[in-house]
Amino acid sequence: MWIYSIGHDHNHDGKTFLIDRPNGTDTWLLLIIRTPAVFRISGELININPGYFMLYSPFFPQYYYTEADNYCDDWVQFHPSSEETDLIKRLNIPLNKPTPVNNLRQLSSALKYLLYEHYSENPYREDTVDCCFKMILYKLAEAEMKNSGQLKFSEKQSCIDEIFDADEHRSYNGRLLWLRQEIYLNPGKKWETEDMAQQFHLSISRFQHIYKETFGTTVKSDVINSRIAKASKLLSESDMTVQEISIFVG
Repeated sequence: MWIYSIGHDHNHDGKTFLIDRPNGTDTWLLLIIRTPAVFRISGELININPGYFMLYSPFFPQYYYTEADNYCDDWVQFHPSSEETDLIKRLNIPLNKPTPVNNLRQLSSALKYLLYEHYSENPYREDTVDCCFKMILYKLAEAEMKNSGQLKFSEKQSCIDEIFDADEHRSYNGRLLWLRQEIYLNPGKKWETEDMAQQFHLSISRFQHIYKETFGTTVKSDVINSRIAKASKLLSESDMTVQEISIFVG
């Protein structure tokens, strides 16, 4: 698979949040809905509770917002391989309709791990991302099977929760992952190492050491790479001048 963008536990101001893409996008979009939202499907507005997923296929209209003060979701915008497209069809994963999940925490944790691997420098990163994404697809299929009565789940918590949530019990990993996500989502922000270290109540050298130990790369490299990636995208997809792009990405 090729990931266009990905986010975990991302919050939006409910007063201004609105996604309105009448023609959809040329990519697939998986949403894990974590707060109440309103979706328009086939012209009908539907109130959706937390604990649903939406798998949008390319060019399907996307329209959703919230009536609450805050909207939170996990998402991955992607191009699947032909094998993954066939798997989506074979598993009969619902497309373009809200579908409840049997274990929101498990699915959200799996996407969080996918995000971690996507931004990592691990030598088998691409293979790990593919394996993790396929596992997510199987979990979506299991959710649909449970909804249709084809599958019953034990009340016992799945051990996979413990695997994916293990990092939450470590001192900095969850917060570092959030920081790295923010760097890639907002490359134009003025990222100062001293300010970031202060957020963790660490010295600059200790913060840099923990960051590199966690992700295998420096925070400075991530800031530079995020700006290069955004600039490359804008050069190919927008009418902005080089000077405008350079200012926009910081």
